[in-house]
Parts: sequence; C-alpha cells; structure tokens
Amino acid sequence: MKRKAYISYSMNDGEMYILSSISKYLSAKEYFIYSSYDIPQTVQNSQIVNNQIAQCDLFIGIASHQGIKSNWVIQEWNIVQQLKKAAFFLIEDNVPLNPEFVRTNNVILFNRQFPQNSLNQLTELIEKAKNQKNAKNWIVGGLIGMAVIKMLSSKEK
Repeated sequence: MKRKAYISYSMNDGEMYILSSISKYLSAKEYFIYSSYDIPQTVQNSQIVNNQIAQCDLFIGIASHQGIKSNWVIQEWNIVQQLKKAAFFLIEDNVPLNPEFVRTNNVILFNRQFPQNSLNQLTELIEKAKNQKNAKNWIVGGLIGMAVIKMLSSKEK
C-alpha cells in the first residue's frame, strides 16, 4: 500500500522546480503526493484539503523568501498539527514569523548562505525518529528537507 504525503508551500515561481524534485523522490519511495497546488484555494475546497491531510502519512511545509503569502499554508499546518501527523515546516529565516510559532511547532529555519545549522537539525530529527513507529515517514521527510535546503542554498551561490 502506498503511503501518502502532503506538500504545502509558499515559494517564488522560480523555485517551483523544487516541488517537482520532491514529488519525484517521494514517488520513488512509493508515496502518493497531495499538494496545495492541486486544489483551488476556496472555502468550498477546504474539506477536500482537510481530507487529504487526514489521509497523509507525512506533511512537508515550505516557506521561502517573501514569507507566507497565503493563509492556506498556516491553515494546512494547523490541521496537520491537530491530527498529530509526522510533519515539519521548513521556513527561510528571513520570513517574518511570530517567535511563539517557531518555539511551539516543528519548524526548521534555514539560511541560504549558511545552511549547515538547519541540516544538522534535520539530521537530529532523523536520528530521533529511527525508533518511532512511523520512522520511515520521518526519515524520508528529513532527507527531503535536507535536499530542499541544499537546492535553495546552492541556487544562491
């Protein structure tokens, strides 16, 4: 049975290739991918999003550059937190955020010029997950997080 992953994002159009890379990797690991890109963001479609997130085994949130432009990304994050799914949120360190949000959520802040700290955090996440019941989801998610950070960091060099 295929596992399911949900990708929620707020990124510049020039970075959308990253979603394609994530999707290819997840597909190779036998995940079916849901994405906020697949559904028009209307109130009528919020139940579809809720159902997809409820079915997912892994949730990956990504926000870069100008910040979280859409309330949908935060709404999707709140849904996955209520459901207690394997989830993390990669957020570029120049995105304006409430410090309480960062402190109380599984957020990994990254800096394009100095990615090592966030890569270390993801390594720790993977190590802690190895003995958990849903270890595969955390390990796959951690590896994807590392790849995303490296792709965004190498683009800046």
